[in-house]
Amino acid sequence: MQVRHADEGVEGGEDSDPLVQAIALVEKANADLEPELLPLPQARERLELYARARRVVDFGGAALARRVDDAAEVSRATGTSLGDAKAVVETGKTMAGAHDLGAALQGGAISLEQATHIASAEESSPGVAAELVTVARERPFHVLRERARRARLEAEQHRDLGARQRAARSARSWGDDLGMVHIHLALEPHVGTPLVARAEAEAERIAKRARTGSTDKDKEPFERYLA
Repeated sequence: MQVRHADEGVEGGEDSDPLVQAIALVEKANADLEPELLPLPQARERLELYARARRVVDFGGAALARRVDDAAEVSRATGTSLGDAKAVVETGKTMAGAHDLGAALQGGAISLEQATHIASAEESSPGVAAELVTVARERPFHVLRERARRARLEAEQHRDLGARQRAARSARSWGDDLGMVHIHLALEPHVGTPLVARAEAEAERIAKRARTGSTDKDKEPFERYLA
């Protein structure tokens, strides 16, 4: 696929494609951007504008990903992982039938990340998107993620959820560039919940002992005690 840069134009004059023109304007804004010279209030204002621009662009990306319907091609075009690309394709498909979700992303009111969680819940529980769009507009991201997860689970309770959870259990490990060993476990709720509760209780005891007689400099984040 041939990609034309915003400053290349077309024969006979300036390119009339509004998207190409918009890209050119953003490129100019980038070239003129000197964040260290901006007063903090103005820097925050510009950040909000860039964030909205990203959300608006994400609508087009999701819609076109639906049309292309090839996660590998979307992954190459966007420079994202195959898993992320698949999520964008599925979000685009769900968005086509969920007006509230599509309108919110199209107008820049929500992000693609928010839209992906909403779309996943909408697939399991049709009609929930309108409520979740409101949550996304008004509440922090983690609240939306939890509400969407809850909606999916409630909808899946009567669709052999237990059997699917059992089939999805897994364990894997890998090493990183620091030589650390990472362990990932996917466990059924009745197995994983007690393990998490016991680990967190023990970590809290360790943290409490560490806090006794120690300075702020000696304290560590809770996740290290959990490790």
